Amino acid sequence: MDLDYGEGMSILFGNDLSGIILGIILFFIGYIFYFRKKKYSNYKLCLLLVLFIYMTMVIGVTLTPFPINSSEIKFMQEFYKGFDYYNLVLFKNVLYLFDQFILNIILFIPFGILYPLYKEKINFKFTLLSSFIFTLIIETLQFAFSTIFQAPAWFFDINDIVANVLGGIIGFIIIKIIIKAIALFSYKRKNN
Repeated sequence: MDLDYGEGMSILFGNDLSGIILGIILFFIGYIFYFRKKKYSNYKLCLLLVLFIYMTMVIGVTLTPFPINSSEIKFMQEFYKGFDYYNLVLFKNVLYLFDQFILNIILFIPFGILYPLYKEKINFKFTLLSSFIFTLIIETLQFAFSTIFQAPAWFFDINDIVANVLGGIIGFIIIKIIIKAIALFSYKRKNN
């Protein structure tokens, strides 16, 4: 079957300059209406800016392309005909899609570093729960979009949740090691 892309249009952002710009815009909106009143330090504002850019790019990568007209929806429905909308079987096709599993781990390492630093709570349970909630929101939206548009261009996968949470945990371990190394370096420097 020949699929004609036609005049289809979709919103796409995330892994390019548009994701960065959108993250900055959302940060400044948050700053104007909320963060400014909190009187955050410059350090915390910088962390928040990077976190906004990162989260915007993750959402862009995981939830786009987003169709904005009927011809794009029809194209997606034809292209993804016969595909599943979800996978609830743990580790199903992980070896076949190993590169995707690894990329999902890598995708969430920055979250495991940035979010605990921003919240000033660098503990394992907090990072685990935050990573799980963020990835569950993304996966649930992917399933909702697939269902609404009747095209599984987005795919709820239990393995993505596992990989993303694992990435958050790795990020947590990295930031914990960095903080301990800085503390050790500061202690040695102070005592010499």
